[in-house]
Amino acid sequence: TNGTRPQTVRRLLDAGLLDYIAMDVKAPIAKYDAVCGVPVDQRALNESIDLILHSGVAHEFRTTVLPQFTGDDLMAIARRVRGAQRFVLQQWRPNAAAASAPVSLRTDVPNWINRHLPQLRQMAASFDTRGFAQPVASGAATP
Repeated sequence: TNGTRPQTVRRLLDAGLLDYIAMDVKAPIAKYDAVCGVPVDQRALNESIDLILHSGVAHEFRTTVLPQFTGDDLMAIARRVRGAQRFVLQQWRPNAAAASAPVSLRTDVPNWINRHLPQLRQMAASFDTRGFAQPVASGAATP
């Protein structure tokens, strides 16, 4: 889910139709409109996150690391999904539409993740990455 329809998430949970939920958290809540390019109902996003966190259903939250994101942005997202079963950071890849834009892949992200791994592991039971060229440490939270 993208989190914009918490009433649908609630209906599916109440009906027992979900055995796994994955939610894309596209940006820190305060920056959603700017990142998405349209107004986004932040109340709905927060409600969906809370429903998923307290659902008892296996779940993950994942964020694609956009070139404009800072370490503070990534930590804000991680703090918002604190208590998740799984939190995943994914490498952004330009598509054909973005290919003409002068944007580069964030090669510093794996180093940032590795430096902040203890904090990231405190946010979710499991932390992982996808698509980064450099190896990134991941794994279960530490007590």
